[in-house]
Order: sequence, then C-alpha cells, then structure tokens
Amino acid sequence: MKESKQFTRESANILMEAAELQERKGQDYQNPLSRVRQADHYPRGVYTILDTINGKMLRMYSVLETMEAGGKVNFESVEDSAIDMINYASFLVAYMRGEIDGQEMGKDIFNRRTSKETHPTTQLYPTKFREITKAPSIKDFAPGAALGPFEGIVAQEDSVGKYVPTGRFAE
Repeated sequence: MKESKQFTRESANILMEAAELQERKGQDYQNPLSRVRQADHYPRGVYTILDTINGKMLRMYSVLETMEAGGKVNFESVEDSAIDMINYASFLVAYMRGEIDGQEMGKDIFNRRTSKETHPTTQLYPTKFREITKAPSIKDFAPGAALGPFEGIVAQEDSVGKYVPTGRFAE
C-alpha cells in the first residue's frame, strides 16, 4: 500500500508504509475484545522476535531463488516480507525498551523472571524497568562468589565498585 510521499528519500516513505501496516495489523492481533496482549506472541522475548525476523529473511531467500530460477511466487512478495522485517525489528527495539503491551516488570528481555542470582546487573532488563527495578549490586555478592550459571565467572569489583567480568567474559 503506497501512501502519498512525505519524505524525499523513498526508504523513509517505506518506513511510514511499514508503520501504517503495523497499525492496521495491530487491530487484529491486539483486539481489545481479546485477552491476548502483544507480549504473549513472544514467549522467549527478543529471541522469539529474532526467530521471526530470521523466518522472514529465509522466506525472502526462498522467493528470490524461485524468481531467479524462473518460478512463480504465489503469495507474499519479497517487498512484503521486507516490510514485515522492518516491523519486527521495531518490535524488538520496543521490547528492549519495555514498551510492548503486556510486558511484565520483573522479567528480562528474554521473558525470564529476574532475581539477584540470575541478574547481577540491570543490563538485561528492558530500559523502562531499569530505573524502577533495583538491580543487585556487586556488594550483594561475596568476593569470589559465582555469578549466575557460568562457571568461572566470579564477583570482583574495580576501584569504583563496579562489576568486573572474569573468566571467558573478560575482555
């Protein structure tokens, strides 16, 4: 669906087209009469969104290879899939920010419950929830204590009391 041009760059007009499509589709996917919220579509948080983006990319490869071989494409075009990818990329950013309808405080960007043991910093919290949620400080861990499920990652701090990665995560 092409609307009137508002920008000098066609790529910016395509972003507007994607936004308009997202608004129209959203009325079906997040209907006020339904209990289903947008976050419910992403049980693994950003990983689910990335899987969907990957599926769209694979669809585009398949369609392009079919076209190149002289075959007929029956349904969704490469352009349709690309616009869907734009929208899913925007969902990923919105999820990272904690702005997807139905996201819960107390869950990270992978839709996992957060705790002191699993989240020694707020890095994996959606941006919106970072200020609200008090992340555990390095001082909440004994020096040398294991941090999370990764063997060899221990609590250490630098001169200003910030977490210093060790083991395989050290730079």
